Amino acid sequence: MYSEKTSEFIYMGYADSTAVDLQNWSMLKGTMPTAADEVAIQEKTYYSMGITNKVGERVTLQINTSDGVISKEYTLTGIMHNYGTYIDKFGTDIPKAPQVITGENSSTNMCVNIYYDDTSDSLVDFGGEYNKINANVDSRSINSINTISISLTVFFLLLTCLGIHNIVKVTYKEREQYIGLMRCIGLKRGQAYRVFLLQGIVMAVIACAVGCGIGIAVYLLAVAIMNAIGTAEYLFILSTVPFLVSVAICLVVVVGSFAVQMLSFSKRAPLDYNTIKLPKNRRSRRKSKTFVALWGRVYSKSNRSQMIMSIALIASCMALLCFGFFYGEIQPMGRYYYDMLRAEETKEDFRAFVSSGSNDAGLLYINVPRGSGLSKEQVKEINDNENLSVDFCNTGVFTSTYLLVDDKAQCQSVQDYVKNAESLIQMGGHKDTRKSMEAAGYSGNQELYGLITAAVPTDQLSKLEPALLQGEIDTEKFNSGEQIAVLGDYFKVGDSFTISYVTYTTKINDDRNEEVPTIHNFDVTVGAVYDSAAKVSVLKGLQDAASKNCIIMNDNVLMAVDPTLSYENVSIKYTGDIKDKQAIDDARMYLNMQASNGVNVSITDYLGISEKWNNIVTTYTTPVIFIVSVFMLIILLSLMMVNSVKVKSNLKSYALLRAIGMDKQQLSRIIIRDTLKHSIIGILIGGVSILGFITVVSMSATLPYASVLINTVIPVALIGAGAVILVSLLSCILPVRWVMKQDVSTSIDTIKY
Repeated sequence: MYSEKTSEFIYMGYADSTAVDLQNWSMLKGTMPTAADEVAIQEKTYYSMGITNKVGERVTLQINTSDGVISKEYTLTGIMHNYGTYIDKFGTDIPKAPQVITGENSSTNMCVNIYYDDTSDSLVDFGGEYNKINANVDSRSINSINTISISLTVFFLLLTCLGIHNIVKVTYKEREQYIGLMRCIGLKRGQAYRVFLLQGIVMAVIACAVGCGIGIAVYLLAVAIMNAIGTAEYLFILSTVPFLVSVAICLVVVVGSFAVQMLSFSKRAPLDYNTIKLPKNRRSRRKSKTFVALWGRVYSKSNRSQMIMSIALIASCMALLCFGFFYGEIQPMGRYYYDMLRAEETKEDFRAFVSSGSNDAGLLYINVPRGSGLSKEQVKEINDNENLSVDFCNTGVFTSTYLLVDDKAQCQSVQDYVKNAESLIQMGGHKDTRKSMEAAGYSGNQELYGLITAAVPTDQLSKLEPALLQGEIDTEKFNSGEQIAVLGDYFKVGDSFTISYVTYTTKINDDRNEEVPTIHNFDVTVGAVYDSAAKVSVLKGLQDAASKNCIIMNDNVLMAVDPTLSYENVSIKYTGDIKDKQAIDDARMYLNMQASNGVNVSITDYLGISEKWNNIVTTYTTPVIFIVSVFMLIILLSLMMVNSVKVKSNLKSYALLRAIGMDKQQLSRIIIRDTLKHSIIGILIGGVSILGFITVVSMSATLPYASVLINTVIPVALIGAGAVILVSLLSCILPVRWVMKQDVSTSIDTIKY
């Protein structure tokens, strides 16, 4: 394909699985194509071709074939990151690699890339195996999710085992007298085993059916939630293996628990089932003068294993909540922290800048790609866009501008500058550099010293005023090139010197391109000095394109002698509705199209980075919130079960306490106090341990993880602790209400003295 917009050929190709692995592709949006009528397009190619179709829509491409140019329609399945984005941080292009990938399998190879280990001491067999590079971002995320899923699965399996064991234990406890009675009238151990094992199998089958149904429902809900709030497309896929494993584990645990309990009870004599051991310390019990003390002695001996399980559950819930939010916050920090830090410093939403390019091999070490950047007309068009505003723009001319020193008397600042800097001759070698200077037109008594200069529009100097140290710019003199500004402390207001700027024009001579140098000298005076360390947002972009200390000249003055000069740094703000996603996408596409029409221009999308940051946090924290919510429900049911078992197991003792005057409020305080005690223990164990772990990790990290600990983890831990306490209070309501409905006299009549 040929793009008239970019005047370059665009190649279409097929990538098999090996090519995908070698290239380490990661999609910006969508997926790789799998059918012949599907395509994925490289990001910068997508913008340069001016395509407005979104992922999932049909797009028409003009394809150059042996039969001529034909139009063919494809489904756009995805937009690929630019080549090299995840191979190296500069995003280097791969020559002749297809910018448009189709799902149509091709048996002919237009380009073959061979990857081999260049550190090998032996000969390399080309076309053989390749060494895979590091896993891309998607692979690392999948591995992290798999690790977390396996850990949670193991934990829930342990929790299931404990829960089933306690339920079976309570079931046998309630049927203890029945078992003894049946054994007294002739029930054999083998018969008892078969009866209760059958009961265990029935319970396990019912539990599996109910659990699988609930699991599918939760899975559907989780997929729906993630698709509603995230940018990725999550699929609902069922597999038989998890269900079979769950059923097998459930059967083994339930049947095993019934068998263990039956073996334990069968060792006792039939009459022992109706024997109740009375407390030995009767005198101490009689001395208890309060309901709380008396109830505590009766209450503390029972259901210890259930409370331990509840404490472990609460501790795990707190640990998962804190670590989940911490992990979710640090994931985008590792990728985008410095980008967002720069955006916070510069207050910009987009940045157009020159990232790379082929340098001009000029006579005097010019190292700036000629014409790189956005032109003055393009900057004006961007500023005229209804949703965009150019906050600041400049060009850093690097070493193509020099401080020219000759036999004439120089000011003190120039003398000091010359003492601390190397001349061009000292840097490049005496004979060759002097020869190049003379060829360019410099005389033998002239010396050049590197002087970094930034070209800035006059109307944008006002944004530098907060950094002004001394002096004042005369607009008329600045526009004429007589006056300059200085960033840093190299020069002072009133200093006069000569700036030499070299341009090159291409001359074709005998089929050879020759670079003809032209010298432009400017006699200038410093009108203002700005503080390079000032906290002014536009300084960051200026210093990135030029230097921490540089000369500031009028852009029109330099562009008049060098028409190829363009802005290498353009800071752009989004002025539209930040909630209007379509307007942001339109602005983003507009800027990328402008960048594709510029030379060596890249766009940093800070709004997009912010969205990615939030999406990553949401992707990790939403499952945590969902799982913690399930935990809270389990904690509520667990504590309700524990409290119910407690009050039912001690109903006879409690009946005596009610008979001598205990009311509902006193009972509630006792149960709540005991429940909160165990809940707070769980909160402290889980919260303190995980906060300690996170603190250690934060202290050893280079990124500011401590801010995540203070701003996110600790508030989340407090919210989680409050939720656990609320759940603990709710778990006491039904048991207390049930006990108060029981008849006191009936309960007392069942007590054996």
